[in-house]
Amino acid sequence: MAKAVSSGYIASDEGVRAIFTSRVSNEDLADLAGLELAPVIFQEWIDKASDIRVTVIAGKVFAAEILSQTHVDSRTDWRATNDPSLHHERHQLPLQLEEMCVNLTTELGLEFGAIDLALTTDGQYIFFEINPNGEWVWIEDQLGYPIADSIATWLAS
Repeated sequence: MAKAVSSGYIASDEGVRAIFTSRVSNEDLADLAGLELAPVIFQEWIDKASDIRVTVIAGKVFAAEILSQTHVDSRTDWRATNDPSLHHERHQLPLQLEEMCVNLTTELGLEFGAIDLALTTDGQYIFFEINPNGEWVWIEDQLGYPIADSIATWLAS
């Protein structure tokens, strides 16, 4: 799989388009000329049961399970779907993993972190990335997590 390192948007005469994570083949990897002009992260394909977005705010953890594998267009990258009703559920992380998410955020000197994980078909969690300014409003809207209140409390402390 390949994912753009930066914003992942292209502006053209047709407008702005998003570049989502994409599957690549061995043939795609045979010629990487020009890649220095478009940095990308490569990672192995993961057989996901779902995607997990973990939002950490000053040690509080909110985990959302995104049921991305129910739609063909969201299997590689859940953001690629046009389905506004892509199902999300509250997710209880194993305690050790929850602690790891808080510790990672702390070790990086962050009070806020949006962590992307995959939950594999055999029940393993795979870390993709942490974003120090990741989006969260849609999770609060869909799942009723008090993320804005947690951010306000943290900022007021």
